[in-house]
Amino acid sequence: MLLVIRNMCCTGVNPLNGLMYLGYPAMTAFAGYTHKLVRNYNEISGDSCHVSKFALVHHDGSTRLHGKYQDKITQRRGVTAEYDGMSKVKGVHKIDPSATLSPQGDIRVSLVIDANFDPQKVAKVCATSQMLDMVPKATFGGILENLTDKSVIWAMSFEEALQKVPSGWLVVDRTSMLFENQKQDSLDN
Repeated sequence: MLLVIRNMCCTGVNPLNGLMYLGYPAMTAFAGYTHKLVRNYNEISGDSCHVSKFALVHHDGSTRLHGKYQDKITQRRGVTAEYDGMSKVKGVHKIDPSATLSPQGDIRVSLVIDANFDPQKVAKVCATSQMLDMVPKATFGGILENLTDKSVIWAMSFEEALQKVPSGWLVVDRTSMLFENQKQDSLDN
């Protein structure tokens, strides 16, 4: 069985994908979120699933802009405090240098996870209405908003899962997610 989370509206995400790429979170952010979600499922269900592969469908997204001409990327600034040995120096705060600023963005994606879920334990979790409890609210450096109990569904195949989500760009972590009968690449393990 595949776990499908439809229309995840994530605000304030970190759209930094590397030193030169801005506008979309890194694939490792999605991988970390997926593993956290499956660990939460295991706690609720008593199962011991592991993520074998995942895919996401990108519906829309943008970096946050501000300024008179909407030409500056909105960034999160952190305030740090100075410490003298083990104790905090009172009244001394400073803004992080510009090298540590992180841009912000908003995205809407659907997530499809293949973790070899046991259908009987899935039914148990669905019956106890704890589906939303297993979905982490902190996502990709931002916050998950507008998630309802109709957002979390199950599918028997990847094709069925894709039919249940809105259209968008498909991003997979392994090519075997798209082509089941394809000879597996040694780098895909």
